[in-house]
Amino acid sequence: MIVAILGICLGMQIIGESLGAKTERSPNKEIVTYPIHLTKKGETDPIFKMFPKSFDVMHWHNER
Repeated sequence: MIVAILGICLGMQIIGESLGAKTERSPNKEIVTYPIHLTKKGETDPIFKMFPKSFDVMHWHNER
């Protein structure tokens, strides 16, 4: 069985660590927007196909 999991920011770090991934603090403050472009697979994904083919997402990290 395959289960889709979506975590955002700290939520994704917690999910990743619970599945064995390693996370670490960034030495830099990050407040930016960045364009995301769906791949061909993303364009047909049951969840992501509802998104525009390209869109900006905001990153805001301040771990200091």
